[in-house]
Amino acid sequence: MENREIQIRCKACSGRFGVPPLQTFAWCPACHQEWKIKWLDSESGMIIAPVSWKDYQVKSRRILPNE
Repeated sequence: MENREIQIRCKACSGRFGVPPLQTFAWCPACHQEWKIKWLDSESGMIIAPVSWKDYQVKSRRILPNE
């Protein structure tokens, strides 16, 4: 079996990016958002949450830190 990247859709910008099988963290090259990845098996993965909710809020909602 070939170990090729699995395409996942970013929840922040809706772009697609490749993730190596069973990697637990990944970042979107388009918007630079970091994500936690959950794997159902070596061919099916999904984004479950941003690595940092604070960074996600700043990027997606333009909330300033300390507000």
